[in-house]
Amino acid sequence: MSGLSLKLRRPLRGSPWRLAGQILLGLALCAWTALAVIAASPEVELPARSSPLVIVGPAAALGAWLAWRPGPHSRELQLAAAWTATVAAALVLAKATSARPEIALAIPAVAVSALVCMRFPGAAVVGLFAISGCFGSLTAFLSFPVGSTVDLVLAGLWAGTAGMLVFRNRGRALLLLPGAVAIGIYLAITTFEILTAPTFSTGLDAFRTSAWYLGAGLLVGHMAWTEASHSRLLHGIAVVSLAIGGYAVLRWSIGPADVERELAVRSAGGYNFLFGELRVIGSFASGHQLGAWTAGVTPFCLALALASKGRLRVLFALAAGLCAFALLASGVRAGLVGVAAGVVLTLMLYQLSRGFKGLHLGVTAGATAAVLIIGAVAVATTTET
Repeated sequence: MSGLSLKLRRPLRGSPWRLAGQILLGLALCAWTALAVIAASPEVELPARSSPLVIVGPAAALGAWLAWRPGPHSRELQLAAAWTATVAAALVLAKATSARPEIALAIPAVAVSALVCMRFPGAAVVGLFAISGCFGSLTAFLSFPVGSTVDLVLAGLWAGTAGMLVFRNRGRALLLLPGAVAIGIYLAITTFEILTAPTFSTGLDAFRTSAWYLGAGLLVGHMAWTEASHSRLLHGIAVVSLAIGGYAVLRWSIGPADVERELAVRSAGGYNFLFGELRVIGSFASGHQLGAWTAGVTPFCLALALASKGRLRVLFALAAGLCAFALLASGVRAGLVGVAAGVVLTLMLYQLSRGFKGLHLGVTAGATAAVLIIGAVAVATTTET
């Protein structure tokens, strides 16, 4: 009987506290919703700095949910995060559509994009990676709307991933590394600046150029990848990197197409010429864009070549070599320092990582020799030209 009485007392003892927490949370949500609507209303004269109230609610609710996910109020905080995010998104979209009416047409397109991207996340990410490496040729040959396409796919990935985290992420641990936290803080700050800009349109443009594309790294890193989709993603990135590097080497050998040359002259003017000759631009609109892209991709491909096996290792090794050659062929030397640091750091981590036991002196020496040989050949050939 005493055991039965204990079982009956526990819900009675806990339920008043839980009910009180639910009431307080509901009152806080009502107060924030009212304040956010007032702050976002153009008819109400409030200080310009009050508009960030729209973002405070989702940030606080999401932070509370992440901090107390295992707690008894996890479900309520999850619903609070979903509610505040929905209200904030509606208010921001209302301001955005008033500043730019064409955004209203993009809302159903983003919904469709979210469904497609969550069904084929690997293809969506590889597609974005491919567009980032050949947007110059796409623009020159096809007049392809690169910017709007990338924005649509990114928005679909964000919407789909956010929905899965809120509604389908039960019991799954969310690991936030220091780098991811730093990027998240930067994204939060730049989001605040949208609402505090002189005009909403100005703030939106600034966010798009400074933070929107940076957030793709945070997004891809925290998507729920399965082993099969992860493997397809790696193969897709290897093939795309190999194709972009190979195309740059081809254009170094035979020169750009007429439409690519016209785009290079129109987009970058004199910056695309070195000693009176057009820089190697590959599939980009300028040599500096080619140099920046290959400077980041070369150490990345080298790292995956060291960590992979079989056919995938060969693909990434070839891609790293071709991208390194393209970087030097572009005549842009600023990326060399970054590539050198990235390669050294990659080799050090490969040697010291617990995931790769042993010294691996042969692989490391081979990778170092390959990089040095490719660099020497590229310097010699670009100097001759």
